[in-house]
Amino acid sequence: MTINKYHLPKYKKFLSPFVAQMAKISFIHFILIALIFSVACVVPLSYAEEEKDCRELLIYGDCSPRTCPTKCAQKQKNWRGECVPNPAREDFNCYCYWKVPKGNPCHAKFN
Repeated sequence: MTINKYHLPKYKKFLSPFVAQMAKISFIHFILIALIFSVACVVPLSYAEEEKDCRELLIYGDCSPRTCPTKCAQKQKNWRGECVPNPAREDFNCYCYWKVPKGNPCHAKFN
């Protein structure tokens, strides 16, 4: 069977609502996927903003990478220690780091 110009309006009437419905479904799916993706990208950032790092100078100069973390852990259990270069001299300072909730001051709390 050949399709001539007289049969086209019938097919157009049938295909138009079908194509429009499929386009609408595809658009809704696209919007839902974009919404899920944007929420997934934003959620980890909000968790990162809930805490901040605080630091305290424990030893000025003569920092040892072996003893600094141990001394910070002895001072407070959840602290971590790191040797940081001292710009004024050619040695390292021992800094203790800990996390506090966002908005709280960075003063040390001892148990």
